[in-house]
Amino acid sequence: MAAACLLCCPLSGCSSVPSDDDRAGADMRLSPVSLTEEETELLWLAGVDVPSSASFTLYDYQTDGNLHAIFFSRYLLNDALEWEKDDSFSPGAFDETPLDAAGRLSLTLGEDGAYTFYVRAEGGLGYSHPAPQLPEGLPGSAAVGASSQTEPLTITYGQEIPLLIRTIRDDDSLALFALGETLENDPEQLERFRSAAFTEAYTVTFFDQIPQI
Repeated sequence: MAAACLLCCPLSGCSSVPSDDDRAGADMRLSPVSLTEEETELLWLAGVDVPSSASFTLYDYQTDGNLHAIFFSRYLLNDALEWEKDDSFSPGAFDETPLDAAGRLSLTLGEDGAYTFYVRAEGGLGYSHPAPQLPEGLPGSAAVGASSQTEPLTITYGQEIPLLIRTIRDDDSLALFALGETLENDPEQLERFRSAAFTEAYTVTFFDQIPQI
């Protein structure tokens, strides 16, 4: 496996000129990608339903060049409406040598109902890893919806960024999260998911050193 991360260099003194930290923070971004018509058609030919956020999400990432690791995490919403981390799922790309500062990452839904993570660095490094299968016993006729990030977010080393939340219900009263910079824990928002058959969330974290996971 390979990975990436980044580190900001402070600049002391009083000045109206932006510090290196400010410039790095402004440049380190995770941004949803708007595909061209040609790219959308090619993905459609490959069986990827691009218009559906439940099937495919794509992001550009830009760091400061000191990226050493990118790790993904999965969370499940339990009956108490609390997010529980799936400790069996923590795929990532990492390396002692800094990874390419920029690239793309995506989640693509397979025919088996499970997502696969893809990372493609600007320099050509590729990495992929499938998420766990859906649990057995889910309703055969179900409403499925997903919400993903729609606005660019600042990348901060060691801070999780939610990429996608998917929920499955056995009726058509589908509720979705409005994704922010962290997983929402607001009781009123979570209450809307009490009757869902299954709800999961995926996050990504960028590191400037290889974490002990």
